[in-house]
Amino acid sequence: MNGEQTSDIWYYADEETPNGPISFDELKRKLSERPDGIDVLVWRDGFRNWKRAGDVVELGNIVPRLPQPPLPIRTERVVTIPEQKAKRPGLKFLGYVAVVIGVALGASFLAFLLLLLYEIVVLILHYAFGIELPSPFDLILPAKA
Repeated sequence: MNGEQTSDIWYYADEETPNGPISFDELKRKLSERPDGIDVLVWRDGFRNWKRAGDVVELGNIVPRLPQPPLPIRTERVVTIPEQKAKRPGLKFLGYVAVVIGVALGASFLAFLLLLLYEIVVLILHYAFGIELPSPFDLILPAKA
């Protein structure tokens, strides 16, 4: 130890639940029984906040540290082939139909906007300058006599 006296009143957190007070010896026993002993949060008087047991000097030699397993040796190259998506020809056809309908509706709407703009220009020319131009709607739908 580093010259400090180890407190004999400790707490540890199991999940989100604090447990204690327990003695230092009891804490050592409980931590040594757990495979995740170094990650358990502990607290004693003198700590500002809870600390990981692996970061507490007093518990450094007590908490078991799991040995690192050796790296696997790759002996063969594993190639995985992604599963082919199920072929659905009907969905492809519906996609084409949706595109054609969308283009037709878009073109129709654009034609309507152009006719409306032309009608506005005709009205402005008529009322502002007295110029008579045929209405686009008269060209498309001639008036009945």
